[in-house]
Amino acid sequence: MTVAISPMHGALLLTLQTRLLPSLNLALGLALHFLGQLPKKKAGHKPKSNGCGTGGLTLQTTEETTACCDQHDFCYDTCNTEYKTCESNFRTCLKNVCAQYSTKQDRDGCKQQNQIITMGTGLFGCGAYLESQKNACKCPNDEL
Repeated sequence: MTVAISPMHGALLLTLQTRLLPSLNLALGLALHFLGQLPKKKAGHKPKSNGCGTGGLTLQTTEETTACCDQHDFCYDTCNTEYKTCESNFRTCLKNVCAQYSTKQDRDGCKQQNQIITMGTGLFGCGAYLESQKNACKCPNDEL
């Protein structure tokens, strides 16, 4: 007997194939609700931010850069957001901040600062993301 599990419309489709009846595929459309569901937002959870920094370290940045950091933190702390999406949006936001400066010197200074910030998210971001998702989400069948 062969068992194949494939995603279908947010659930899983379980297909059984037997050797005894090769022409008959027993497609048991078992929509396994407890499998394949995404976590749900915890009741009362409100995403929060600590500005630009992590683990008690806060960087002094411009108001515009801090707004990018806040957006990044909110992204991490919103249930079911993807890590790559948060990182991509963060880099785009920082790039847009630097593009607003009128002189090359100011733009270069902004870019250097943002390289340090994004190096920090590269080193520590995944752990912070996972912890934030843990705080923001609950499993669908949890009562809490």
